Amino acid sequence: MALVARRRDRVAKVAESITHHRGMALVLEADLADPDQAHEAITRAARELGRVDDMVVDNAALLDPGPVADAPAGECGQMIAIVSGGSGEIR
Repeated sequence: MALVARRRDRVAKVAESITHHRGMALVLEADLADPDQAHEAITRAARELGRVDDMVVDNAALLDPGPVADAPAGECGQMIAIVSGGSGEIR
């Protein structure tokens, strides 16, 4: 299983639990909002794990504190795109 996060420490305990129960966990650091980093994470996961059959994105989003009405133009759309499928440009 590949675990991807912008910060490795965010998924380290999950990886430890998986390996403790005799599973395999590959921890990758990447920002899924960046198409190049998303592509590299998938490429590396496929190379190190053999293939990528399925993908689950859990809690991948951008969040700037404050009222939505004050958000810069396009920010809400970017957050929705990331939550619904990563960068939207995975090749």
